Formats: sequence, C-alpha cells, structure tokens
Amino acid sequence: MSVRQAQYALKDLTDKNLITKKKRQGTTDHYQITDRSQWKELDYTVQLDSALEYFNRAITRREKKDISGAVEDFRESIKLYEQELKQKEGGSTRKEKDLQDARNELEKTQKKLLASELI
Repeated sequence: MSVRQAQYALKDLTDKNLITKKKRQGTTDHYQITDRSQWKELDYTVQLDSALEYFNRAITRREKKDISGAVEDFRESIKLYEQELKQKEGGSTRKEKDLQDARNELEKTQKKLLASELI
C-alpha cells in the first residue's frame, strides 16, 4: 500500500468515526479504535452501490479478456459516480478518488482495446 493510500484509508476510517485521531505536537498523530457504539452508518446510496458494482464487473470482464464489455462497465461506473457527486454538494474526497480510479482504469482498458484492434 502506498503512503497516499494509507492516508486515504485513515481519513475514511476517521470520517466514519471508526477510529479517532489525536494530534501530537512535533511527532506523529495517534490513532485509536473508537467504541463500536459511536461508529457512523455507511452512507451509500443505490447509485453509489451500482457504481461500485459496475466497477467490479468491469475489472472481472477485463480479466476475462472481454475488453469492450469492460469499457462499457467502466463508463457506466463513471457516469454513476459523477451523478452521486453532483447530488451531494461538496462530495467526498473518497468518492472523487474512486471516480478518478475508474477513469484511470477506463483509460488503461481503452488502450488495451485499441491495441487488440490494431493487431
């Protein structure tokens, strides 16, 4: 896991109140698991669940060499993520990162599709 991914994970866990963060002057922050009764419920909409489903299906299709199907699923995933971000003003950095990940995977898949058509 990269440092940036770890930072995203810590922020996500803190946002959900699964862990608490104590700032310490001149040293690293201290994280502690929050009591389960204080955990926040996940706020996934049907749209976001669908976006995640399309993203996972796209990955599976790409692994099975169904590149054009994967491209379609990545596009649908991106569309749903974008709709989700528009509905929630300000959006979350996590959702924005998921959207960027979907775009990056789409680009990779489109390059594979283009390369296979040129062969």
